[in-house]
Amino acid sequence: MRNLLLFFARYNAFFLFIFLETISLYLLVQKDHQRSIYLHSSSVVSSTFFNMFDGIRDYTKLRSTNTELAEQIARFKNSNKSSYLEGNPPPFEKEDTILNRKYKYTTAKIINNSVSRNNNYLTLNIGKNQGVKEGTGVVGGEGLIGVVRKTSNNYSAVMSLLHRDTRISAKLKKSNFHGNLVWRGRNPEQMVLEAIPQHADVDKNDLVVTTGFSSIFPQDQLIGIVDTAYLEKGNNFYTIKVLLSCDLSKVEYGFVVENLLQEEQKELEKKLGYE
Repeated sequence: MRNLLLFFARYNAFFLFIFLETISLYLLVQKDHQRSIYLHSSSVVSSTFFNMFDGIRDYTKLRSTNTELAEQIARFKNSNKSSYLEGNPPPFEKEDTILNRKYKYTTAKIINNSVSRNNNYLTLNIGKNQGVKEGTGVVGGEGLIGVVRKTSNNYSAVMSLLHRDTRISAKLKKSNFHGNLVWRGRNPEQMVLEAIPQHADVDKNDLVVTTGFSSIFPQDQLIGIVDTAYLEKGNNFYTIKVLLSCDLSKVEYGFVVENLLQEEQKELEKKLGYE
């Protein structure tokens, strides 16, 4: 009891302050005008707080939703017939088998990215431990992203499409005329399709897709659309500016696409002296 009295005596100023504040608040809210002001103010503070809380919660849920969506897209790509050898439909009844499969897709998050340099790279949050191999392609939900150049145990460095050394075998989907897709710098939204002959029929907004000639990307992967096409003086081939379908300045997720038969193809072509 003595200790309790000493406690109240020591903090008497604090308890007096609390008492007087309680009385003041009670008298304030008794009058209708002041009460409405009080209730309105408390409502504003409460709603602001809960809106902020809901925003944080929604943002967290959105990140989770994006990850789940990316994984679902990867599963769809893995089960799509384009991931299997022609003439050998995917065995949908046996989801755990890789019989007749040619391409395998693995979801990855992009944790670093550049678009403003002459030679741009991206970093993925998966590496050797997750089965990523050097020389494999990376695609996004809307188009191509790049090619894996280096891997560590848990990360991968990807040469972006926006790199001076990029050479993608691409074609006009409508006519099947094919050439090389390169990046000449400056504009991160455009690449140039070269070696399309002057007798080819080229129109604005024609789709540009992969040929499937390389062992990196599957056939008919979307790259972009024709923006402009012109013949330079003395040249028999078009210079075609391609507007990329994938905005590499905003991409968050990608899919490492592994050609399971890549080594077999390379070994055969090596024997014949292919470049």
